[in-house]
Amino acid sequence: MFRITLPLITAGLVCAGMPVPAQVERMEVRAQAGSVVVEVLDDDLMRFEVQAGPPAEEFYASPMIQRRDFPGADLVAASDDLVATSELSARVDAANLCIRLDHADQGYLTTICPVDLGRAEKGLDIDPGRIDAVYGLGQQFRNPGSADGDWTALGVRRGEGLLGNGFAGFQDAAVGNVQIPVLHALGDGVNYALLLDNVYRQTWDFTAFWWQARMFGDALRFYVMTGPDLPDLRADYMELTGRPPVPPRKAFGLWVSEFGYDGWDEIDVLRDGLRAAGFPLDGFVLDLNWFGGVVPSNPSASEMGRLDWDEDQEPRLARNPYFFPDPAERVAAYAADGIGLVAIEESYIADTTPTFTQMPPELTAYQRRDGRCDPAHQLPVVGVAGFWGVGRMIDWSDPAAGAWIHSARRSPNLGRLGITSHWTDLGEPETYDPAACYEGVEPGKVEHPDVHNLYNLLWNRAIWNGYAAEARDGNGPSRRPFIVTRSGAAGTQRYGTAMWSGDIASNLESLATHLNAQMHMSMSGIDYYGSDIGGFRRETMPGNDRRGSYRGYQDELYTQWFANGAWFDVPVRPHTDNEFVVADPPYATAPHLVGDVASNLANIRQRYELIPYYYSLAYRAHLHGEPVVPPVVFHFPDDPAVRRMGHEKMIGDDLLVAVIARHGEYERDVYLPEGRWVNFHSNEWHDGGMVPDVPAYRDGLFLLPVFARAGAILPMMHVGEAPQDAFGASDELVLRVYAGAEPSAFTLYEDDGRSLRYDADGRPLYHYRTTELTQRTAPATALVEIGAAEDVGGAGSYDGAATHRSVLIELVVDGMRAEAVRLDGEALPEVPEAEIAAGAEGWANAERNLVLARLAAADVRQSRSVAVDVAPISPATSLNFVCDRGFTVPGESVYVSGSLPALGDWDPLAAVKLAPSIYHDYIVSPPAGGIGPGPQAPVWTGVVGGLPPFTAFEWKCIRRREDGMGPVEWQLGGNNTHETAGSGYSGRAYGSF
Repeated sequence: MFRITLPLITAGLVCAGMPVPAQVERMEVRAQAGSVVVEVLDDDLMRFEVQAGPPAEEFYASPMIQRRDFPGADLVAASDDLVATSELSARVDAANLCIRLDHADQGYLTTICPVDLGRAEKGLDIDPGRIDAVYGLGQQFRNPGSADGDWTALGVRRGEGLLGNGFAGFQDAAVGNVQIPVLHALGDGVNYALLLDNVYRQTWDFTAFWWQARMFGDALRFYVMTGPDLPDLRADYMELTGRPPVPPRKAFGLWVSEFGYDGWDEIDVLRDGLRAAGFPLDGFVLDLNWFGGVVPSNPSASEMGRLDWDEDQEPRLARNPYFFPDPAERVAAYAADGIGLVAIEESYIADTTPTFTQMPPELTAYQRRDGRCDPAHQLPVVGVAGFWGVGRMIDWSDPAAGAWIHSARRSPNLGRLGITSHWTDLGEPETYDPAACYEGVEPGKVEHPDVHNLYNLLWNRAIWNGYAAEARDGNGPSRRPFIVTRSGAAGTQRYGTAMWSGDIASNLESLATHLNAQMHMSMSGIDYYGSDIGGFRRETMPGNDRRGSYRGYQDELYTQWFANGAWFDVPVRPHTDNEFVVADPPYATAPHLVGDVASNLANIRQRYELIPYYYSLAYRAHLHGEPVVPPVVFHFPDDPAVRRMGHEKMIGDDLLVAVIARHGEYERDVYLPEGRWVNFHSNEWHDGGMVPDVPAYRDGLFLLPVFARAGAILPMMHVGEAPQDAFGASDELVLRVYAGAEPSAFTLYEDDGRSLRYDADGRPLYHYRTTELTQRTAPATALVEIGAAEDVGGAGSYDGAATHRSVLIELVVDGMRAEAVRLDGEALPEVPEAEIAAGAEGWANAERNLVLARLAAADVRQSRSVAVDVAPISPATSLNFVCDRGFTVPGESVYVSGSLPALGDWDPLAAVKLAPSIYHDYIVSPPAGGIGPGPQAPVWTGVVGGLPPFTAFEWKCIRRREDGMGPVEWQLGGNNTHETAGSGYSGRAYGSF
């Protein structure tokens, strides 16, 4: 039997196929196999429910779904088996309940058929159609050592165990399996998104034909979204599940962590050391020790769930006591010093803590009575056990439980001291009673499988709601909460969360695989994502002889990982285990103590310089659902070369960053999509296509290859030498502009970086400022315009807003130099570059292709226009020289000498010194039968610029003392030969001893 429900519209009109207004919202199909309900929510959005029995009167939406009020489509047409909008149509086959989906412009999308509706595990078969790439579905680590792979390449995405979210072994460590059931499908000329509103374990098999999705649950509920491209689809998905709030500005900086600090003194030593080494810093992350910690061998000593400071070194704990005295005073002093704190909490209440007896038992998970969950006869669970001890498990599905924890523990002991950033750990949940019962979120669904995959989502919601209620009632700080979390579900992002990948192994294969997971987490709505930089399980490093032969592996691993984290992670957070793993000396996590410190410093300073750009992207994510770190395919979906690419990533839509996560990699090829691109480090211009042998080292520093799109406008800030956090060293705005033939624009978003108001539903309300930045370039003039600042969200400026500021423009041009610069039509003076650096107003030609122009401080509400007259310069090129097997003794280095003046004209004393790669201190061979990467020879590299174009020359590697004394050892054999390109980068010249 077939039935259509048509509010306010007669069946005769519908059956005639005539379009009708948006009141047509629902179509039902009933058959012997079950029923299908279709609801039209918007022109490009439909909701479906398929089940074995008759349809429910109303759709149920899980806590993953935020938006419940939908406009309906502008026009809906319906017939006996079809419902259609101006964009999307769904035709239901009453014989088998299969649903065919078509798009008005793209044509056939897919057919979705229900399978095994009468069984506990049921599912959907999905016709691949013209789709050849799939993204999303949360986090699961696959293919060790590869950052690449969409799900059609990865194959099968399977939930952990019987429940879904869990902790999975990987590379001798453990990482999170996080189900976020949204699929973004892309093919040639076709795309759609599918969101399963299903909270149970799922398996997706893309090796089968048709694709198979299998899950538990009574009904199959899902949403289908269509649109012209991936940005439109993702924006629709974010509107459905919730866009992320803007994190505190400090979240974009460096947060140092380990398991764990024993007291304030350890934090002070690290803070002072980092600052002495010149590192900007925003804070520290406190693991279990802040509240007293746990002792796996002695559950009676557990302080899990205490959630109060360990101030008294209580002797009963029978261990080296932790010591965090006078927390209010110390937290305030850190805040005044620009240092923030993140405090961990877990979801367990050990029976050894005061919280166990003080928390009402009905707020925790409870035991079955006579084999069933009976809320009227609850028996508290007192048998959940883990490494943390024995106790009770908080029932986050009960809002009263979240309110109690917040008001009784979190707020008085942390929030009111100024700590509103939290770390929700073990939230899969890691430990649970599979027979436990809960308040539940869906009527009648109160058992553990019903809440398991929502557990961390509900926990994060409780934190957000706690601060929102306090702020609205005037009982607490109007500060933005920020949550670092290990698990979650669709919608987790709307509660101010950043996810990390778990207790990852310390090897570069795990780092590469993490970067593949990041690709899919971005397409699952997770904009703020990262890892334990350097690896949590540091004892899994190859060789792991930290004091001897393999120290080079640790340095290389950490340097590469830190460089990747400085571009992709929010927050930038090194972390490792020095608590349960005994290491002598302890593993270093702070970047001034491990790895190539100069490279670490360069990479984190680069991150801080770009915080205004990242922060503006955060506003775009909040306001429009745009990703902060998308895969390249997101912006270039028609380029088949990037369909499965995870080893390159975008930052916003203007920067392309190439991953390096491989032992010994000192260069890599970089693929650039169509258009003009500029090397971020050298200002050399490239057309789209493959750029071979892009160096990973410049001036001896390990730097990921980065390219900016022509027309990119990057708001930046100065990073000073004094102690500094994410708020910067001055109010001056730095604008790096890559002159593009096509006009372009970027909106700078600014606010106080801390405060937040909430509406009645707990949704964030911001008071911020926007400044429109534009550029356009004619053949002889580049024009940069800075719009007048405009306040949004309240009367007047936010607290601390600059009223006047200077601007430094860094204009990158293509084979040009400036001849004159005008500000609002008036000539600016040309001054030496050193005077620009010292703060003088004026302009100067700096390094090749770079023009600097500093504008004196002016009212931010005054627009400003800068015109730069340019003229061509003679072409030049650069070359990366590589000398392999460059073994040296102290006082020696490797140089390159050759027949060009830039190479010293064969004079060894005028040769160009190269720099060794990070792993130059590897042993020549591993111990007999040993482990590790095997024999390694140091590689020395150096980029030499200003070379003449189209020039053939000869050269060799030489080894000599740095003081010029003693003999010179020349590379054996004949001279190396090379010919430079016409301009820009000429690639690599290779030699070996």
